[in-house]
Amino acid sequence: RPKVHKEGKIETTLGSDATLKCYFSESHPSIQSIIWRKGTGAAQIVLVDGGKYVIQKNVYSTTLRVKSVTISNADIYTCVAVNKFSEGTGSFSLSVGSPPLINISQDLYIIKAGDNVNISCVIRNVPEIYQSTMYWNKGLHRIINYKYNPFMIITIAKLVDAGNYSCHVRNKYGPASDSAELKVLTASIGELFQEVTANDSYTIRCNVSGGDQVIWRKNAKELKLDDLHIYDGASVDDSSLEIKTISHLDRGNYTCETTYKSVTAKSTIFQLLVKDIPLVSLPTEIKEVTKGSDTLLDCSYDSYPDPTNVFWKKDDNIIKSSNTFRRTYNGSSVEMSVLVLHDTKQSDAGNYVCVVENSIGTGYSKILELIITGLIKGRNQLLLTTNRYFKQKCKCNINTKRHEEKTLQRKKISQPNATKQIAGILSATEGCPDSTW
Repeated sequence: RPKVHKEGKIETTLGSDATLKCYFSESHPSIQSIIWRKGTGAAQIVLVDGGKYVIQKNVYSTTLRVKSVTISNADIYTCVAVNKFSEGTGSFSLSVGSPPLINISQDLYIIKAGDNVNISCVIRNVPEIYQSTMYWNKGLHRIINYKYNPFMIITIAKLVDAGNYSCHVRNKYGPASDSAELKVLTASIGELFQEVTANDSYTIRCNVSGGDQVIWRKNAKELKLDDLHIYDGASVDDSSLEIKTISHLDRGNYTCETTYKSVTAKSTIFQLLVKDIPLVSLPTEIKEVTKGSDTLLDCSYDSYPDPTNVFWKKDDNIIKSSNTFRRTYNGSSVEMSVLVLHDTKQSDAGNYVCVVENSIGTGYSKILELIITGLIKGRNQLLLTTNRYFKQKCKCNINTKRHEEKTLQRKKISQPNATKQIAGILSATEGCPDSTW
C-alpha cells in the first residue's frame, strides 16, 4: 500500500488559513485516487474541493487548505492515497487558537472630581502566565503602577485623571485589548464672596469640565437665564455668569453646576453682597386707632451695609423721641425701628413715613395714613364717629303727610368742627320722629 508521510499536530489562529500537506512514496501499483476526510469513526466525512476547502493533488503529494478557520474547524483531518490493493493514510490534529478575549464592562465611566472609580478588565482565553504579558495604558502611555493588575482603581479622582484607558494582554496567538473613557466632572468658583454696589455689573467666574450643560442656582433655586437684559454667559463655552445692573434683589448665595447624563458636579457656595440704599417696608398703608390708646407703627427694612440711622417723619417733619417723664414717642432707632405713640391724641392723625439711612444712601417707606377715631354724642342720641362718613336714613310725614325716605349724608366729620357739622345734619331731619331713627 502507499506510504503517507506527515502526521502530527497543527496549531493555527482563529480567522487565519490552515494548510495541511501529505507526501506519498513506495506505491506499487501506482496511486489511483487521493481524498481528504474530516473527523473520525462514523462521523467521518469526505471533503470536496471548493468553498471552505481548497484541495490540490499530484502523483507525489496533496495539500488541503482550510480558509478562515473557526473553532468548529478544529478536528482530525486525514489524507488518503488509494491504489489497486490498499490505501495509505496520514492524519493531522488541527487545533484552533485565538488571542485573549478582553472586555471592560463599560465603555464610559462618569464620575465627579473627588469620587473613586474601578475600571475592571475581564480576561479570557489566556495562558496561566498571562500576568507577565498584561498592562494598562492611559492614552498612548503605559501605566507602570498597574502592570499585571486587571483592576484599574482610581481614588479621589482629579480632572487630570480623565481620559481613555486600555487594558492589554497577549498569548501565543497574539495580543488583545479593550478600552473605556473616563469622564471627570468638575465645577468650581474661585472666590467665596464679593461685595458689589447696586447698578454696577458683576461676573461670577465658574470653571466647569466634563459636562454638556451648565446650571446656575441662587439660594438653591435654578436661575432662568433666558432674559439677556439681566444675565449673560452661563453656557458650556462660557460658564461664567454676568449679572447686569445689579440690585438688592441679586443678593444671595450662588452655585454653578455641570451635568453629563445622570452625574452632576456642583461648585462651592459663592456669596454675593450688594451694597444698596435700604429697602423699607410697612405692613399696611392705613391704620385706624382709638383716641387715648398706645399706638405702634411697625417698620421693617433690608439694609446692606448695616443702617446708621432709623427715624420717622410725620407730615414731612422728623419725629423726635420725647425726653419728658411721660414720653409722647418711643422707638424710632436702629435698635427699635417701630414707632410707639403713647396716649394717642387727635393731633397724632396724619401721614407717617419710616426712614432708614446707611453709608450708600437713604431708603423711605410708603406713606402710612394714621386715622384717630373717637365717639361723639349728637341730637337724638346719635353716636357719630369722627373721620368717618356719616349716613342716616329716616321715614316720616313731611308737609304732604305721605311717607318718603330721606338719605342724609355728610363726609368725614372731624374735629374741631364736629359740633357744627352734626348740627347741620340734624337740622335736615326736622319732622322725623325719634322712633324712626
